[in-house]
Amino acid sequence: MKTFTVLQRTFLIALALLLANFSVSGQDAPKAAEPTIKWSGYVGAYYAWDNDKGANPRQFSFIAPNREEFGLDIAMLSFEYAADKVRAKATIQYGDVVRGWSGISTDALLNRGNIQEAYAGFRLGQGFWVDAGFFLTHVGTEGFFPKDNFLSTLATTTLYEPFGQAGVRFTYEFSNKLTGQLNLLNGFSTFASDQPSNESPRAQAFGIQLTYKLSDNAKVVYDNVIGEVNAGANFRTYHNLYFSVTSGNLEFNVGGDFATQNKTPTAGESATYLSGLAEARYGLSDLVRVMGRVEYFNDEKNVLGSGNLQLAGFTGGFDLRPAENGFIRLEGRYLQGLDDAKRFNGASSKSRLEVVVTTGVSF
Repeated sequence: MKTFTVLQRTFLIALALLLANFSVSGQDAPKAAEPTIKWSGYVGAYYAWDNDKGANPRQFSFIAPNREEFGLDIAMLSFEYAADKVRAKATIQYGDVVRGWSGISTDALLNRGNIQEAYAGFRLGQGFWVDAGFFLTHVGTEGFFPKDNFLSTLATTTLYEPFGQAGVRFTYEFSNKLTGQLNLLNGFSTFASDQPSNESPRAQAFGIQLTYKLSDNAKVVYDNVIGEVNAGANFRTYHNLYFSVTSGNLEFNVGGDFATQNKTPTAGESATYLSGLAEARYGLSDLVRVMGRVEYFNDEKNVLGSGNLQLAGFTGGFDLRPAENGFIRLEGRYLQGLDDAKRFNGASSKSRLEVVVTTGVSF
């Protein structure tokens, strides 16, 4: 698309200037450090119940997708290599979340669902890195996995954000407070190209992330993805902004998403999308924490292909931490449709109640 070509050229010119500025001069190069190799892992299990009574996997449930059975959410293993001027990371995964992950890739012949992340990187200057490969998304207020979030279930807005992405990532530390990132990508939430023919147009996108540390305990982050959802059509701009703060035993996040698209999947007109969440977690003791989240999702014009979904919800729960690297978590979630559609319990209800128990250990 002409619009994207102009944006793409602009960012490539900016990138060339950065390369000239930092990699050629090589100023302020740090003292070489000994290479390190480390590995880490995480295993999480779950049991879920809801009154929806539809088929598995459950609607709007990336985590704990199967109803009334014990399941393995994810078993993942990461390997990282770090040296003075090079680095690399690879993460493999297995479990029920892989089913959702596999659906993100448009190339069914290459089963990329078991690869969560895999990239290689080079340092071009002080605080300036370039990485290439498969990445977790840079967009969103929440992460994907229970170990990284206040709650195990994901807000609806998180489910419709980009998941995995492939491309080249440039990261630069402007100061000890501000970090910037530029991503050149294979389209919106895409690992592989959606056009196998070399003569066909390819979906393309770019995204940025700016992280500013207000203090040691607070930060504000803006991120986006701008580009084609599929080759030659559906040009989308997707924006996320969130604020995070920790004060003593209290942690708090608030974030919102906004998107525009030139054509929607059903109506064919330009439209916008809006969603947001606010969540808090409080440590009653070293053993017990309580948490809550409110969420709002409005894709009335079907910008994201959600079927004109409009929802609001509340989630509350607590967890026990018998060890620093492990938890047992119980939470309840209520979702309420804001439009006339009845999406739950065989299209007979506008609401759903669910209870989810999760447990996880990092190592």
